[in-house]
Formats: sequence, structure tokens, C-alpha cells
Amino acid sequence: MAIEKKLSWIEIMVLINEIKDRVENARINKISARTDEKRIILNIKVHKPQIDRKNLCFLIPDCFFLNKKSPEMPTNPLRTTMRLRKLIDGGFIREIEQCGSERVIKMEIDAKERYVLFIEFIPPGNIILTNKDGEILFAHSNQEWKDRKISKGERYELPSDDDFRNIKMDEFLNDMKKHDSEVVIALAKGLRVGGEYAEEILYRAGINKELKPTELNESALIKIFEEFKKMLTEDSAGYYYEEGLFPFTMKKFGNVLKRYDSFNEALDDLCFPSFEKKSKEEREVEKLKKIIEEQEKRIKELDEERENLIDKGNKIYENYSEILEIMKKEKSSGKRRIKIDLDELKKSS
Repeated sequence: MAIEKKLSWIEIMVLINEIKDRVENARINKISARTDEKRIILNIKVHKPQIDRKNLCFLIPDCFFLNKKSPEMPTNPLRTTMRLRKLIDGGFIREIEQCGSERVIKMEIDAKERYVLFIEFIPPGNIILTNKDGEILFAHSNQEWKDRKISKGERYELPSDDDFRNIKMDEFLNDMKKHDSEVVIALAKGLRVGGEYAEEILYRAGINKELKPTELNESALIKIFEEFKKMLTEDSAGYYYEEGLFPFTMKKFGNVLKRYDSFNEALDDLCFPSFEKKSKEEREVEKLKKIIEEQEKRIKELDEERENLIDKGNKIYENYSEILEIMKKEKSSGKRRIKIDLDELKKSS
């Protein structure tokens, strides 16, 4: 069984907390990347005594986890693979952290010099390597927005400097009072926690999610804030429900289908990427399909060319006497080459 899981910033925070001690000061043994239709798969094989999970696997822009086995990679390395291997293979991950409450991971790496690797889980996702001063040395893909540009030579800027992990109660209360929508929407958007966690926080707080923040008294808003803060410090594990996978017990859901000791273990078990190796027969079929597609394309081009020649022939037939007269005049003048614009001739006739 394999599921898709797109991490929220809260879940990224949980994962970083779970794997931080195992990843920091680990040596990078090998980096590999591949792409499929929906994502970039980056695997960093690490070495550190007494850790059994030695592959830091990123499924960008969805999720990541530390696992025991590495995903299948293409025989011919991608440009991303070659560039990262050249610069940071053999280096040490000195620090791994989340950037505020963004879906961005930052890894400081000591190799021949100090590098910083950013993994962005904001769709479509990206891999960016900078020097210690923040200058972009390499990006998996160049991207540009109104106020932000990802390209070699540019200074790397985060999408925002928001950090809801450290939000104060008065900031939270003031922000909630600005919203005229239902409190569940205000919470989901205001703290960017998403609908599932917004509903869970309100469920735990005993607040009707359909009420507006302006319809709640201050004690109710404080209760919501306290439940949000409790969630951020709650012990994590892996809880798989019919509704999906979460790092906390989701009291609004029913029974847990499967429980894991950690959120990382759950992601590893349920989200590890498959890689279908095609048989020789399947590869031959694909090859033949491509040949057929090219032949069908060429047939279409020849049909269009045939229609064009027929059209020209018809125009010559329709204007035969005029063309014959032009040819006689050109011949008598001693010119060897005759060029007749059939469309113009037809217009003038």
C-alpha cells in the first residue's frame, strides 16, 4: 500500500524534531535525484554511527523521511545529481531546520566550503544550493515571482518570514478579529494550518467551527489559541486513519487504522516511492508506439502537402489561358525563369 501525503508546515516541524539528532553531523555519502510526472525525488545517503536509517529521502513538493532503503534512480544521472555531487558529496550536515513556519527546509553543509541547501515543498517544489552568503550557486529549476527570483547568481530569499510557532496571544487575538469568515476558515488561513488541523483544534476547544471570530468572546478565542499551542508541543507518532496520515491523534476522526512509533516511520512505510522497471517487451512496445506516432505524423504532413499541391493544380487549370499568355510574353522577352503567384492571379481575374 502506498499513499500520497502533502506535508503542512506543522508536519514538517514534527519531522524535523524527530530526525534532527540522527541527521546532524552525519556525512553525506551519495546524492541522487530523479523526476517523474509529479515530483522531484532527491535521496541523500548519510553515514553516522548507530543510526539504522541512512537515506534522507525527499519527495518534492510532497513530503520527506529518513529511511533504510534508497529509491531506484536512473542509470544516467540528472544535472541536479551531478552538480550536487560535485559540490557537497563527502560533506557533513551540520544543521537541519525548518525556515520559520514555511514549507522550506534548510541544511547547512560543511564540504570544501560552507554551503546551504534549501528544499522547498511549496508547489512545484525546488532544490536550491547557496554559498554561506546566500548567493544561489545552483537551482533544480529557475523560478520567478513578482517579488522573488530563483536563479543562479541571485540572492536566495524565503517566501516569507512568518513564524507562527512563536506567535503571541495578543497577535493571535488581533488577527482573528480581522476575519469576517467562519472561524475554521480564519484559523486555516490565518495560521496556514489547513482545514484538517483547523477543524481538529476547534473540536478540541469545543468551538462551533461555523461561528465567526467576531461572534466568539475572548475566552473562546484564548481557548483556541491554547489548543493550537498544545498541538505544537504534543508528542508525535504516526496515526493512519481512513481520512489520512497524521502525527497526532485526531479526535474528530474515528478509530486509528494503524499506529506507528513515529511520524517518520509512518511516512517511510506508507509513502516510499515505487519505481516500475519495464521489461524488455514493454520497452519494445513503447519503441514501436513512438515509431507509429512519428509515421502517423508524417502521413498527416504528406496529406496536407498533397492537398496543397491539388489546390495549386486546380488554380493552374482555372487560370490556364492567363498563365499561357504570361509565359508567351516572358519567353519573347528572353527571360528564362517565370514566377507566377497563383493567388494574386486569381484575385486579378
